Amino acid sequence: MPGGRLTQQERQHIAAGLADRLSYAEIARRLGRPTSTVSREVGRNGGPSGYRPQQAHQATAARARRHTPAPPRATGAPGGTAVEGVIELAVRSGLPRTTARVHVDLLLSEDGRRTAA
Repeated sequence: MPGGRLTQQERQHIAAGLADRLSYAEIARRLGRPTSTVSREVGRNGGPSGYRPQQAHQATAARARRHTPAPPRATGAPGGTAVEGVIELAVRSGLPRTTARVHVDLLLSEDGRRTAA
C-alpha cells in the first residue's frame, strides 16, 4: 500500500525483516515503501532490537488521536456570534469553511502566537 499509514500487516513484515537481519532498504523494497518510512517507523518504536509491531501499531493509533482542542465557542446571540458572522461572510465569498475558521482564528488571536498548524 504505497502512501498513507502503515498497516498492521506491514508492521509484521518489518518485524520479520528485522528478525532476519535485513537492511531497512531491503525491507522497504519488499513492502514497496520508501526506506525512510521503514527507518522512521523502527526509530519511533523501539529501534531495531526493540521493535514490536503490535505496540507500534497501538502507539501510532494513539498519536493519530491526539489533536489540538478547538478554541471555545462563544454562545449567546441568536443566529450566532459576530465571529460566526465573519466566518459565514468568508464562506459566502468562496472560502471553504475550515479555511475561513482558521483565518478568522488567526486574525483574532490575542497573543499572536497561534499558527495555522
